[in-house]
Amino acid sequence: DNRCVEYGSFHSTVVPAFLWGQKEQGRWGVRGAMEVILKDALTSLDESLKDNGMQLICRSTDDSTKELLDLCKETGASVVYCNIEHTPEDRARLEQRSQVLSKSGITLVRCNSSLLYNPA
Repeated sequence: DNRCVEYGSFHSTVVPAFLWGQKEQGRWGVRGAMEVILKDALTSLDESLKDNGMQLICRSTDDSTKELLDLCKETGASVVYCNIEHTPEDRARLEQRSQVLSKSGITLVRCNSSLLYNPA
């Protein structure tokens, strides 16, 4: 039920990644008890990926756009699929990512997650 996973599966190589920019989260970020839930979800995702011969790359960073570009360069990725978060901070971050990645010849594909309704 995740479009990013669905679209990524059409490529011969997939590099699943989670970049944690806690300082970039803004007022709607994950904090407190939600961090425990996030950690458990990431652990579960990594276990599922390992069952399919992949591993989740998790990185903590103060600049997720730069970290994403570095990861693309390390892995040779030419397309990045990401879920849209519906916060003002995320809209600005996605626009910045799109511009930075585009300058390096990398396409950013924004996907809706499994929200029932798009709040925008």
